[in-house]
Amino acid sequence: MFSLEDNKLGERMSAAETKLVHHDKRIEKVEDSTAILGRMELLLEQQMLINKEQNTTLAKINDNLDNLNASQVQMQEEMKTMNSRIQKVEKVQEEEKEKNTLDLSGVLKKSIIWIIGVGLTALSTYILIKLNLK
Repeated sequence: MFSLEDNKLGERMSAAETKLVHHDKRIEKVEDSTAILGRMELLLEQQMLINKEQNTTLAKINDNLDNLNASQVQMQEEMKTMNSRIQKVEKVQEEEKEKNTLDLSGVLKKSIIWIIGVGLTALSTYILIKLNLK
């Protein structure tokens, strides 16, 4: 009835069917991967557009920072100039204040010397008049 060749043929067909099932599974995986690749390509294109926009934005930010740094340096130089001018004005004001300050001890000394001088002159004059030495 069945020969040995028929038995081998059955085994070979069984092995071929097993391989066919495995190949079907592999084909399904490749098809799924192909679908994912399409979505990944779309995401990659979107990411490239975003990167270009970010590059432009970052370049503008860099320019703004350069301008800010330059203006800060300029302001620092202007502040140095203003500080030196303020110091000069303060020095002049201090000198004027010293000139306009009333030196009480000096005024008292001068006043006392003047009063003593006037007193001595008056006393000398009185003595001369009394002694008729005039």
